[in-house]
Amino acid sequence: MFVDVGGWPEPTKGPVVAQCTHSIVISRDPAAVGAWHDLCQGLQTLAVIHSVQQHCLEILQEEPYLELIAGPWERGCQIPEQLCDRVLSILPQS
Repeated sequence: MFVDVGGWPEPTKGPVVAQCTHSIVISRDPAAVGAWHDLCQGLQTLAVIHSVQQHCLEILQEEPYLELIAGPWERGCQIPEQLCDRVLSILPQS
């Protein structure tokens, strides 16, 4: 199951986050990423995505988690292959 807690990294989201095993942070504010890591401590980070409005895909790092600059994130946009691969890697094989 995937959960989007959205908005800002507020302590009130802690009970939902505590039910999770992995995190993907998507933020347009680079200064907020640290607070998201704090909120999601104990979870395995799959990716940190620095969201931008311009068409862009830049991989910053692949380990210990995928970090990229990408955009724009709009309905119907193409999800970067690297991100799809990272998410698929944790799903049970059938």
